[in-house]
Amino acid sequence: MQSRWGDAVNGSGVIVAEFGEVGVVVNLHAGHCDLSAPRPARSGIVTRQRMILDLDEIEGARIAQMHRPASDPVARDIARALKFAAEHLAAHRQRGRS
Repeated sequence: MQSRWGDAVNGSGVIVAEFGEVGVVVNLHAGHCDLSAPRPARSGIVTRQRMILDLDEIEGARIAQMHRPASDPVARDIARALKFAAEHLAAHRQRGRS
């Protein structure tokens, strides 16, 4: 998959995906994800980047985005990106235990 955040390379342990204007990079080996999303600021719209370190933090952030008002169009994309990251990290963790 080509994206402005990089390439997803099979076997590297890194998965890159886009959900609307939101980009997510999931590092399976490190167990975290990096999220990049446009957010309003005093000077207009800026791209904010955030590293989310574990599954509990990812789930908490996803729930917070789900409760944002419908007038925030990026919140739904952020929630979808976080769900994607959580699913992949959980599956990777489960495979490691098998």
